[in-house]
Amino acid sequence: MVGLNTSQIQTALYDGLGPKWSSTIYGASSQYRVLLEMDPRYQHESESLKNIAFKAPTGDLIPLESIVSFKEGVGPQSINHSGQLPSVSISFGLRPGISLGAATDHVQRVAREVLPATITPSFEGSAKVFQQS
Repeated sequence: MVGLNTSQIQTALYDGLGPKWSSTIYGASSQYRVLLEMDPRYQHESESLKNIAFKAPTGDLIPLESIVSFKEGVGPQSINHSGQLPSVSISFGLRPGISLGAATDHVQRVAREVLPATITPSFEGSAKVFQQS
């Protein structure tokens, strides 16, 4: 047990990896906002994570690598969101002679059969307007 909670870890990671306005310096005629961030030359190297440490309530510095394991892999550059939830967009077109109602019914049926219960499908665009009418 290292004496850290998730909030302390999150704050330290955000301070180290994300820019954070930490204070404002007031001069005689100007103000200067102070931005706290990791030196940009280290922001693109995964090895830099080994330089992050947390201050425990006891005052000891606890290296990040003592509480997590590192594994490099391929992942997305960004994650789309609908509101605050991660989302994926799937587009579909209508075959000649197929109504929008029949198509949305079919998409919903397939979604119920294929997707896990933790996924909430919803329509956007014309299909959403159709459902709302």
